[in-house]
Amino acid sequence: MNGVDIRQAFRDHLSFVRHIQFADAPGRHEPGTGGVDFAAAFAEIAASSYAGWAGAEYVPATTTAASFTWRQSLDEYFSP
Repeated sequence: MNGVDIRQAFRDHLSFVRHIQFADAPGRHEPGTGGVDFAAAFAEIAASSYAGWAGAEYVPATTTAASFTWRQSLDEYFSP
C-alpha cells in the first residue's frame, strides 16, 4: 500500500526474513481481492534461498470457506 516493490524489498532484506505473513491490499483480505501480484511475489520467494514459513493472515472478504479459493491459483508455489 505504501508503494514499495515487495519483490525488491524481499531481495534486499532476505537475510533478515524468518517468517512471511501475507494478505492482499487494500483491506487485508485474501489474495486476489486487491492489488498485490501474488504469483510474482511467490515466484520471487520460490527462486530465493528462503526456506521458512509463509502464512496467510487476512480478514476474509466473504466467508472463511469461500476465502480459500485463492490457494488453487497459487498451488505451484506450495509443497504438498
